[in-house]
This record gives sequence, structure tokens and C-alpha cells, in this order.
Amino acid sequence: HGATYSWGFGSRGQLGHGDRSSLHAPKRVASLKEHVVRHVACGDMVSAAVTTHGQVFMWGSGSHNRLGLGDLDDRCSPVCAPLDGQE
Repeated sequence: HGATYSWGFGSRGQLGHGDRSSLHAPKRVASLKEHVVRHVACGDMVSAAVTTHGQVFMWGSGSHNRLGLGDLDDRCSPVCAPLDGQE
């Protein structure tokens, strides 16, 4: 319940496993195992997850500030995005 898995092309870290490897079979995103994920969205090179506590995690390509983290760096593991009014 609430577990997040990913697989496919991972060249920009969009699978969230801490590297840029591609996978042919589903693998649990280990860094999210302590969170109950309610929603997941995936794009070409970006992934996002929203937890039951309202936290938003982003990972993948940071180009064009796609991750909303204030820089252009790629993230190979989920990073909790700062939201307005939250620290």
C-alpha cells in the first residue's frame, strides 16, 4: 500500500534509484519506502510523487527548472520540494 515502483529509461535519474541506469523490470523506489505515496506523475525525464501528508517529491532532469527546486541540477533520487508556506 503506497509503494512506488519504476522502470524504463533512466538516463536523467528519472527512475529515482540513485543512479542513471535503465531497468527492464519494476523496482521499488527505496528512498520513498518510509512515505505513503498517494499520487505519482511521470514525464519524459521527470517523476513526481505526492504523499498522504502532502509532501511533493521530485526527481529526474532539472533542466529548465523542471523539478522546481531552484536550480538546473538533475536528481537521481527523490527530493522533497519546498512548497509555499512550508519549510
